[in-house]
Amino acid sequence: MSGGARVLVIDNDPAVLELVSKALTAEGHVVNAFTDCEEALFLAASLDTNLIIFDVQMTGFEGLSVLKYLKDNPKMGAVPVMIVTGRTDPESVQAVMKLGAAAYLTKPLDTAKLTARVGKILSGMPSSSKQQQGPRAILWR
Repeated sequence: MSGGARVLVIDNDPAVLELVSKALTAEGHVVNAFTDCEEALFLAASLDTNLIIFDVQMTGFEGLSVLKYLKDNPKMGAVPVMIVTGRTDPESVQAVMKLGAAAYLTKPLDTAKLTARVGKILSGMPSSSKQQQGPRAILWR
């Protein structure tokens, strides 16, 4: 387990946010969960995030543009991004990975696969950047 990371989760489905948040907090991570992509992106750098998880199919936002924005942003470009989506076509997977996503999971989510992928992504990070002081928390926005 690679606990203690700060994870930003963005999805317009509250049930998905709850599922992801519960699975990751059980692993010891601090989760900031947002249904509003614009608010999440505005706050992302200030949250000192270690991993971003989001759906590329969100109302009002084109997921590939969001991923490109994150990867081109000097403050957020090094933060790994995991895509969680209902899209299963090979073209979507290829486009997301080409833009620099660290992982791609399809819905419906399997929490065991989710936590395993998160652990694998975070295991490649320096320990000092994963440590979060204080209690585990889910912060809903």
